[in-house]
Amino acid sequence: MSLRIGFKTAVVICSIFRPLKLKLAVESVPSNYRVVVMCWDKSVDTMRMDREVEIYEMPGASICARSWFATSVLENYNFFGMCDDTRIFADTIDKAESQLARAFGSSDGVCGVRCVKEGHVVPNYAFALYGKLWIDRFDGRRMYCPDYQRFLVDREWWVMANEVKRWTYCHNAMIYSLPEDNDKTHNFGGRDEIMRKDSETFERRRREGLIWGING
Repeated sequence: MSLRIGFKTAVVICSIFRPLKLKLAVESVPSNYRVVVMCWDKSVDTMRMDREVEIYEMPGASICARSWFATSVLENYNFFGMCDDTRIFADTIDKAESQLARAFGSSDGVCGVRCVKEGHVVPNYAFALYGKLWIDRFDGRRMYCPDYQRFLVDREWWVMANEVKRWTYCHNAMIYSLPEDNDKTHNFGGRDEIMRKDSETFERRRREGLIWGING
């Protein structure tokens, strides 16, 4: 039983072109948590799930637009962000909630979890429990910076969480990430080029002293 942080937690997954992996991700979430999925096309991106899940179609929407939509739907929730090629453990969220409560006494913070991948367990800020009150710090609750195409939106909010001293970490909470492969999503849109551009954007914003959620 986790320490109380004031709000329920929901799980959020953005997904395209990975119906089977999405199914495995969704069904790994304990039944007491609300699950919200944003995809492009239900007929292509999803398949039958063996648990309750809310699926929203957003054709062509960016990762930022889909995440902004999720924070509007989940206005009174903390949320735990998963990828469609990950699986969660039964106690992951409970442990992250407890750490968030110990660190801040409320949902005004972010708690990172460990990522299990290809036989290694590593700290990772990309997977985290985002507290409701921390999300409220962003204008319109839009916690993902639209300057990025895909990859470094998580590093940008991590900079913000550290700047306002609202970042903590739970070494006992874990998420399992499937090995990288050559599926359609993995290489969608030119992965290497997007990574290069997003890295340049991150470095430019650091030089300019910009932090999303604080000064733009």
